[in-house]
Amino acid sequence: MLGQFAGVSVFFFVGLILLLGMLGYVVATGARPDRRVRSAGLTFLGPYLAEQRRIATRVGLPFRVWVGMRVAIVVGLFLVGLHSQIVLLMIGGMLGGYFGFPWIFHQRAAVRQEELNRAVLATAREMVKRMDTGRAFDVVARDVAANPRAEVEYVLAPLLSEQRIEMSLLQVAARAQSALAEMTFVCMVLGRGRDQSQLQEVIRDTIVPTQSKAVEMEDMDLAAKQERRAVVYVMLGIAAVFVYVLQAIPGFAQIYGTLMGQLWLLGCAAMFGGSVYFMDLLAPKVQWTRWDLDLVRRQFVEGEQARGF
Repeated sequence: MLGQFAGVSVFFFVGLILLLGMLGYVVATGARPDRRVRSAGLTFLGPYLAEQRRIATRVGLPFRVWVGMRVAIVVGLFLVGLHSQIVLLMIGGMLGGYFGFPWIFHQRAAVRQEELNRAVLATAREMVKRMDTGRAFDVVARDVAANPRAEVEYVLAPLLSEQRIEMSLLQVAARAQSALAEMTFVCMVLGRGRDQSQLQEVIRDTIVPTQSKAVEMEDMDLAAKQERRAVVYVMLGIAAVFVYVLQAIPGFAQIYGTLMGQLWLLGCAAMFGGSVYFMDLLAPKVQWTRWDLDLVRRQFVEGEQARGF
């Protein structure tokens, strides 16, 4: 059994070193990893790093910090498994650290998105209020972006550029990474084809009431998710105590170091993972339709060209 453990340990340790080497290179090369990996011949990492950058933005962490935290948690759990001398705990620790760590931060991302949606709603109301004084939509949009709420400062930044306001609104929608925010700004783009008074009606009578109801639904959904996560955290605490007992008592470590013992651990892990999965699967969810922003942008450009702009 020790020979099997040593062989598997070496295999996973070498793989871990390669993974850490690639991620360490990414962290060390700065804020544009997608370009660095292309220049280094690691093009297969491009989509993965782009997704990690999006996740880091959603949870409100710098990209380097997010990657560093992920590497640290995977290494830490790998070392816990290595110390236990149980192969399954070593592998499970790495997989748990890789897949479980981002799941823990989903709650933080959901709270930040809720704050963003509320700020977008407040921004839409402020725009209507300023347009009621007779100011043009373009001027109002740039004024709001110049003095934004903290939650939407990054999102509204494209409105300060000199490009067409419609293109800026589409960039704002893309930056928000929120279905509700997309709906708000795309509707503003579509409403720009009408006169000022009709655009005001679209924002005041359609966008604001719809967003208000949607934010209320999101609040209820977030509260339900928090309750489910509390249950999962209790289960994780029990599992952590179980792992500690396996390491602290030599007799248990010997039992679960055997093939049958590891099959039993695998069954326990499967039951835990299955419980979490089905708990999330059976829970009611609020799902919103997402806009194809690239398609909207292309259709807008084609329409402008057809009209001779």
